[in-house]
Amino acid sequence: MTSSLAVVLELIDKPEITVISTGGVFHSRSLSYIGPLAEKGVRNYYVDKLFLGAKGISIAGLTDSYEAEAQLKKAMIESAKETILVIDSSKFNKIALVNIAPLEAISRVITDSGISSRDKKLLIDQGIEVIIASS
Repeated sequence: MTSSLAVVLELIDKPEITVISTGGVFHSRSLSYIGPLAEKGVRNYYVDKLFLGAKGISIAGLTDSYEAEAQLKKAMIESAKETILVIDSSKFNKIALVNIAPLEAISRVITDSGISSRDKKLLIDQGIEVIIASS
């Protein structure tokens, strides 16, 4: 399940993959669906793994810059058995406008090699697995 039009378009030519979209109000800036209809769509399903992005990550948790997207991400986290944050290292120690969730809500972080050793240790000390993606 996805709220992202980019994901839908990427998988459109893969008939072996069934893509379920949340629906909702289309947000052209993020190319995703948001709002109460999208949240309702998310709450109708339970998923094993959620791959999630955020505008910022800090000791305070995950944040986003747009409230409707943050609310949808909260609903997604609640519907997932495991949440995996996919975020580039430039977003560490950044706090955007709206809170999404505390660090405890995520089990893994996938990021690039630019993550500082301090940030990596902070996550590991919180029990969060850190995976460095290769280019």
